[in-house]
Amino acid sequence: MTTEAIKEIKPNKLQQQCIDSINGKYLVLAGPGTGKTFTIIERIKNMLTKGIAPEKILCLTFTDAAANEMKKRIEDELKVISSGVQIFTYHSFCGSIIDEFAEDFEIPSNYKVISDVISKALVKECIDEIQPVYFRTEKNDPYFYINKIKKRIELIKQNRLTKENFFKNLKENPDWEPEIEKIQSIIDDVEQGRNKRYKKAPYDKKESAVKKVEQAKELWKFYELYQRKMAKQRYIDFNDMINMVLEKFELNPSFLNQIANRYEYIMVDEYQDTNKSQNEIVFALSRELETQNIFVVGDDDQIIYRFQGAKLDTIENYLKEFPDTKIICLIENMRSTQSILDTARAIIEQDPLSLINSSNFKDKDGNPINKNLIAKNNEIIAKDKPVRFYKYADVMQEYVEIVKEIEKLINSQDCPKDSKTGKKKYSEIAILTRSNAEAQTFGEMLKARNIPFELKEGKDIFTIPAVNLLYFYIQFLIDPEMHSARIFELLMMKPFSINPKDYQILYKEVSKTKTFVDALRSIPKDKFIESEKFENFLKTYDYLREYMTKENIKNTVLEIGAKTGIFDYYLNTEINQTESIAGLKKFVDEAVGFSEVYKTSFLEEFYTYLKSIIEDEDKICTDKAPVTLNAVQLCTYHSSKGREFEYVYMPTLDTYKWESSSKS
Repeated sequence: MTTEAIKEIKPNKLQQQCIDSINGKYLVLAGPGTGKTFTIIERIKNMLTKGIAPEKILCLTFTDAAANEMKKRIEDELKVISSGVQIFTYHSFCGSIIDEFAEDFEIPSNYKVISDVISKALVKECIDEIQPVYFRTEKNDPYFYINKIKKRIELIKQNRLTKENFFKNLKENPDWEPEIEKIQSIIDDVEQGRNKRYKKAPYDKKESAVKKVEQAKELWKFYELYQRKMAKQRYIDFNDMINMVLEKFELNPSFLNQIANRYEYIMVDEYQDTNKSQNEIVFALSRELETQNIFVVGDDDQIIYRFQGAKLDTIENYLKEFPDTKIICLIENMRSTQSILDTARAIIEQDPLSLINSSNFKDKDGNPINKNLIAKNNEIIAKDKPVRFYKYADVMQEYVEIVKEIEKLINSQDCPKDSKTGKKKYSEIAILTRSNAEAQTFGEMLKARNIPFELKEGKDIFTIPAVNLLYFYIQFLIDPEMHSARIFELLMMKPFSINPKDYQILYKEVSKTKTFVDALRSIPKDKFIESEKFENFLKTYDYLREYMTKENIKNTVLEIGAKTGIFDYYLNTEINQTESIAGLKKFVDEAVGFSEVYKTSFLEEFYTYLKSIIEDEDKICTDKAPVTLNAVQLCTYHSSKGREFEYVYMPTLDTYKWESSSKS
């Protein structure tokens, strides 16, 4: 639906019940397309209309995007610059508390929030110091595990594990050390002929179990060293913010009371996506709030942040903790056809962990709760078609068929059109994928058919020509003897634009010298048709070779981009301009982040860092585009939440790809 359509909608009966329910405890189960955000905004407007002071309303939501959208919509509705309503993400809420009470938290006033690039750099430092035995590949590469170690450190923080609890879990949890003992018992029985089920003893399983436990023990070393390094450089992360505030709440009940009772009303959005520590923030505030005016919104069927620690039983546990909570279900869907809703319900019902399959899923009076969604948008109902389900022989056949169908669609009368201009609206067509890699594969296939597309998750910067040219030039500056060839090949291209005949003259001389720079210096100027271009190239090269030994990484990268003309050309050419700008910006951001960690380092160290990323087949991706282009949208399922399209393709829906067999 368009924004204009949303503004014209009057609340339905259940939405109005939410809007009018100001005092007391409520849990709103808001299915997709049921107007959750609209309802929350209208409820806040109603509260303000009734004279409730905006600073007495606390809204917690999961992402910065959701918080910013809520702020903007309230301000637009009220026609004010700032509504005064206290809207935060969990980390920004805790960050504001830390900033206000910095002395109580014993944190330096100039602390910094760590970025992803700096975090990875610190993990790499930890690897160099710890020299792990078990976080190491068969090819003896420990850096392969940088991302895995980083994510596991985050999980330790999200679950607020102490050293005692961590190692107690290893000792007592049947998936860890007891698993080794169990396998060893089977091995003993097989070796002594007491177990005939196994043809040979499961030594490989024992080896895997031992590696898993030993990695966990090494992980704690990484966690402790990583935290010390962060503290030394005055860094904290979002998990630290939340945990510091939780610890203060637990150790100082009066402090919790002071913070909670600044407010009279607490609203929580996207509650299903909270992890353990975020959920503890909600519980702490809910228990302490004197007015007990709490309004929690979520839907267990829409959990998309399990990779960040969200749990399937979050909503069920809230109802157990606060059994007097009244439940309201928003079930009137304005986004989809009934066929789509029924198909989704049929799939969800197969999940034994879904709330609808829980015997505890009842209201406070013991009555069963109905979450079945009903299509209510007549315009969309009129377009109802059966959901199509296809099986293919292999993945590539599936990809090809989807791209062919999209090509057929955009060349037909059924292609979505802009209601005002009548132009084709490709952005109403989407392919949802499990991973960015899969989305990029579709991007290449669409590109081959000249179909415009947009990757909403960001693109690997090393697949962007502007970034590659900047990287190759840096490589060339650092070691012209080893890395002249690639730049030499690109001399006839923009921004260098060397005359082809001049290039041929230079080419004949290159084989006689070590580098094409030496060849260029040896050829008389009058031999060239456009000698000034070579003169400028050499002048820039000599200048940058000296500059990079004196200046920091950020300034050096910016100077290279400016002096070579790489920035000027790619930022002003219309061909792939958006992509080039995003890629170059991210490249510079990486340089800034790297230089913040390694303050005394120079360009060569930054190049080595970039080289390791490429060799490890890791990626640095551009930031998500803030504006949607008129192009086929390629999104992961996770990033597509809340977005709406007329045509949606959902490839590779295979159980084995989606359901993790690993034990947590």
